[in-house]
Amino acid sequence: MITIKALEKEIISTYDIIKLYKNRYNVLLSPGTVYPIFSAMEQLGYIKRISNRHNKLYILTEKGRKSLAQFHLEVGKIQKIISDIANI
Repeated sequence: MITIKALEKEIISTYDIIKLYKNRYNVLLSPGTVYPIFSAMEQLGYIKRISNRHNKLYILTEKGRKSLAQFHLEVGKIQKIISDIANI
């Protein structure tokens, strides 16, 4: 979900995702981990690949945006349930 969230804000490459995880979470992902994830998301229609001269860049599709919005809605429901339980 972090990957889709990053795509929500900008056009990115797989290298950008590797840097994001390293800088933000101190986790080093290999290209062999990231490429299959991007490939699967592309096949599912959540992202679209666009290429420039040097990189494969990716953008979030409308289907990806809807999926992300649904995810946020579900997370909100879960947070409310947890809050309600905590306040019992």
